[in-house]
Amino acid sequence: PKERLTLIETRFVDLANADQKAKELAAITEKYNAQIAKADAAFASANFESAMSGYLAASAIKSDGSYPKDQIALIEQKMQELAVKAKDAVEKKRIDAEYQALILQGSKDYDRRNYEIARDLYASALKLKPQETLPKERIEQIEKLLSNMAAQRLAEDQKKAQEGEYAGLIAQGDASFKLKDFDASIKKY
Repeated sequence: PKERLTLIETRFVDLANADQKAKELAAITEKYNAQIAKADAAFASANFESAMSGYLAASAIKSDGSYPKDQIALIEQKMQELAVKAKDAVEKKRIDAEYQALILQGSKDYDRRNYEIARDLYASALKLKPQETLPKERIEQIEKLLSNMAAQRLAEDQKKAQEGEYAGLIAQGDASFKLKDFDASIKKY
């Protein structure tokens, strides 16, 4: 009987310990599930920092759970994607601002007839945004203007040269005529 009583007492203690362990396990599972639910809600609303801390807390409660670890990896990936998007947005904004400044200054120089400077500014803008048509069109306009201006200067220079040559020949003819060298004077005229 004494052995039986000891055995019964041991069983009661084992049952009490098992019940205690079951309660502890249930409390841990409840705490874990609450952290997962909190982290899932934060993740669904794209509050990744809060979700990350929730999944880390859940993983600390039950280290053998793979779901929080998978979610942490997913959050890290999403945060990297967001960082890249933010960096790209900043770069795009910088390019847009620089492009606008170049176009504005190019237009001012174009209006002031500083065509070479305007062409260089439009070319720089075109390098930033090769798909844009405005810089291409302006460069073509400037090239035509510069070509026409060069042709006009060449024609004016040729005309001046001819007028100078003509005036020189007339002066030589007049000088020959005053010296009564009529043959030389006729050749010059």
